[in-house]
Amino acid sequence: MAICRVFQNPDGSVSIMRPNPTLRQDGESDGAFIVRIADLNRANEEAVARANGVPPSPALPFIDVDESEIPTDRQNRQNWRIKDGKIVSE
Repeated sequence: MAICRVFQNPDGSVSIMRPNPTLRQDGESDGAFIVRIADLNRANEEAVARANGVPPSPALPFIDVDESEIPTDRQNRQNWRIKDGKIVSE
């Protein structure tokens, strides 16, 4: 399975980043891959904000999890939260 980054939004809900596996470099570990892609995304978000003359949004708290740890039933996704390093449905 792949590593995903799960961000906690200001309202407590979560957003999930699943990096495109075709962007992975030869021999790159899961951890290095997710960090590199997340850093690229953050740099792009900051560049867009600057280009639009607005401050970038603050960095959100996150956890990195194996994709298998993400609930498969998305019916109650609005209730997903990060708790004790895991995704839970409240």
